[in-house]
Amino acid sequence: MSASSSPDTPIIVLSPDGMLRVEHRHYDDDRGGPWDTVRVVALPGEEVLVQLPNRGVTSEPVVFPGHGIAAVPVTDSEGHWRQLRIDAVKRMFRLSPGEADEALDLLPQRLGFTGPAQHYAPPPRPVTLAQRILMTTLAVASLVFVLGGLWMVLEGHSSTEKWNGALGALFFGGCLAIALRDLRPGR
Repeated sequence: MSASSSPDTPIIVLSPDGMLRVEHRHYDDDRGGPWDTVRVVALPGEEVLVQLPNRGVTSEPVVFPGHGIAAVPVTDSEGHWRQLRIDAVKRMFRLSPGEADEALDLLPQRLGFTGPAQHYAPPPRPVTLAQRILMTTLAVASLVFVLGGLWMVLEGHSSTEKWNGALGALFFGGCLAIALRDLRPGR
């Protein structure tokens, strides 16, 4: 199952006996992270037997060990890989070879997909030297303008000069806060 496909073009695998179709869709979501969906469809009636979210891509192929049976690599809610064996004729599944067959209705519960979804937090991006130089320059320049605004408030001759100095100090104080926040390590 390849990660290079777009959401509009799923990877489709048909069983040799024509009873099953396995579809794999890959999504790259900036807010939710990489996301895959595996769907097993019984043919010819187009009945969806299984539709599961997946995390990550495996190099293991979908295999069809028997008539109406598919072995599909999927992940559970904790991200552990499982070899899901689906029997389309009996409408049963098995997560490992030593287990007994169970009804397909129990599959989401067995894989842990009945609880709340886990929140995805993307890994922090490394800060480059150019970004650090830019943020340091912005912080120093903002500090100069904040001090200039405060000086205008204290030494201004009219109320207009004092108000302009206060507004400048507030605006550049916000710019200083943003620059200092972006300079923090681990950001």
